Amino acid sequence: MSTSAFPPGDPRSGDRGREAEAQRARENTIGQLTERNVLVHADDSNDDLASLLSAVELFESKVAALGGDSFTNSPASSQPDDPAMVIPPRNRGESARAYADRIIDAADRLGR
Repeated sequence: MSTSAFPPGDPRSGDRGREAEAQRARENTIGQLTERNVLVHADDSNDDLASLLSAVELFESKVAALGGDSFTNSPASSQPDDPAMVIPPRNRGESARAYADRIIDAADRLGR
């Protein structure tokens, strides 16, 4: 007797289903980050991407709490209202974890 909620052979069942769901989650996370002009690399792990997204969301919440505008203070903006409210760019060769830590540090500095 199958314990899967999907019929045998359905791609959502078993390992293929978990892999497909993980890939969808990865693509969603990458989409959210790239929409925010945050550079991601193909070799960033799923866990690292999740940490990076959490750091970006923390930064954005701090900017919003201070009344910052996410549109004018975006990395793509040529003239941000406040450069401190722009997510720092990812350095060449920087790991996603190191970048997430740097974004968190930048968020912490906003409240000071």
